[in-house]
Amino acid sequence: MLINTPRFNKTSVERLVNFWANRYVPDLSIIAKNNDFLNISDLLDVASRKGRTQTVTKLQRLIQINCECAGIKTDAMFSYIPNVVNLTEAKRIAEFVCSVYQKVLEIYQEQSPNPSLMAAIRLGETIN
Repeated sequence: MLINTPRFNKTSVERLVNFWANRYVPDLSIIAKNNDFLNISDLLDVASRKGRTQTVTKLQRLIQINCECAGIKTDAMFSYIPNVVNLTEAKRIAEFVCSVYQKVLEIYQEQSPNPSLMAAIRLGETIN
């Protein structure tokens, strides 16, 4: 079991989750194209069912890679002090985090884009 530290008033689990979230959040800034402008057709493609499926596939792969890297780094970081951290519990936490991400991606993929948003996108040529 992971230990509490009064210094931070947070459980080790919360600190680990925050650490992973800050360290392994993918950089999605590449979405902006052509000097911070997105073409309408690109937005419509990404918002379509096929676009959502492609986005989910890419994000699932990123999540898998980052969770595996985090697990490896955790193993390496705590291998020299095995009695302080239970690595089995850390791996379970990683599995739970991955399952939460998977559920969020399932919900994202199943939802349809807002019709009024899609209509507004079609009216303009580019969006800043």
